[in-house]
Amino acid sequence: MDKYYELMQKCPRFNFCNAPLCPLDKYIDERIKLKGEEKCRLSKNKRMKIAKDSNLPYKGMTKAEWAATKKYNALSSKEKEALKKRGLLALKKLKRR
Repeated sequence: MDKYYELMQKCPRFNFCNAPLCPLDKYIDERIKLKGEEKCRLSKNKRMKIAKDSNLPYKGMTKAEWAATKKYNALSSKEKEALKKRGLLALKKLKRR
């Protein structure tokens, strides 16, 4: 059995998931998602733990999560700190609602 199929089977939602784009699928770039189809509902942390020692293209993340991570990692430490502060302020505003 293909070891990448085994990764997908480690997902606790594997037996009932209908998402056509699985972040645990080595061939995710060859798959397509049609409008209205489900998205992966497993948390990013759980997906990344499953994919930890694999050589999946996005390490268990979606393409969007991977792109955001790369963008964040390219920031200077000063820019990262400013982004964190903006995030904390946004959370405080949400809690006040």
